[in-house]
Amino acid sequence: MFKVKKQFKIISVYLFIFLGLLFINNNHQVMAMEKANNHIDKKAINTSIQLFDLLRDQKQIVEKIHYFRNKEKKRLNFYEVQQIIKLEQKNIELKQKISEIKKIFQKNNKKVTFNLKPLIKIIED
Repeated sequence: MFKVKKQFKIISVYLFIFLGLLFINNNHQVMAMEKANNHIDKKAINTSIQLFDLLRDQKQIVEKIHYFRNKEKKRLNFYEVQQIIKLEQKNIELKQKISEIKKIFQKNNKKVTFNLKPLIKIIED
């Protein structure tokens, strides 16, 4: 038992010396990226985030419009009709903003797609 503990100490000392010599002799610099491409295009990231936010807002507005139109009672009161009109105006404005941002991306030859629909639908029997 005593010899095993001594052997582990000797092995750890040799390992420490080996790693030290390895790091002293190996002084090659390692780069993760090429020098020409070491910047991040923050403007493109901001516009893609803005586009995603607009698409999310548009989806929420479409869901609200769908909710108001498909209520159980068929007749809508004046307030609900005004809400639908306001939501449709917001939806049109968002579509215009989204098309402007997509034009910017097309100019930069960057393809951006956001899938807001679920990939799997669960069907219960």
